[in-house]
Amino acid sequence: AVIRNPYDQMVSRYEYIRSNKNHHANKDALRLTFGEFIELQGSRDWNFTKTQLSKITNGKGKVIISQIYRFENYDKIMPDLCKKIDIKIPSKTTPINVSLRGRYQDYYDNKAKKFVEKCFSEDLEYFKYKF
Repeated sequence: AVIRNPYDQMVSRYEYIRSNKNHHANKDALRLTFGEFIELQGSRDWNFTKTQLSKITNGKGKVIISQIYRFENYDKIMPDLCKKIDIKIPSKTTPINVSLRGRYQDYYDNKAKKFVEKCFSEDLEYFKYKF
């Protein structure tokens, strides 16, 4: 599994939705601030705030995957990932769905930060992510 810092992931989702005119939440993302948008999405889409830990554990909370990679280490994990799934390591990878944005920290006010801390507390704790 590849995990990602929840703070960064929320900003990435927001910017992706803002840039994708065909996304059902595009108009909301364009009219709302980041904080307003993540709260709205969290209230109407249960999957938007589903933790990464919940996706890699069984019903008893036991991790059921053999390897956890961090998205932030993308370039370093590619050779191992390719080897595990038995594909040739690409000589060059071209990122897709990349949004042009600044640091994720710049998107947050206290309210938005608390929202992510509440929704993703188990990810922040288990994977030891910090703001």
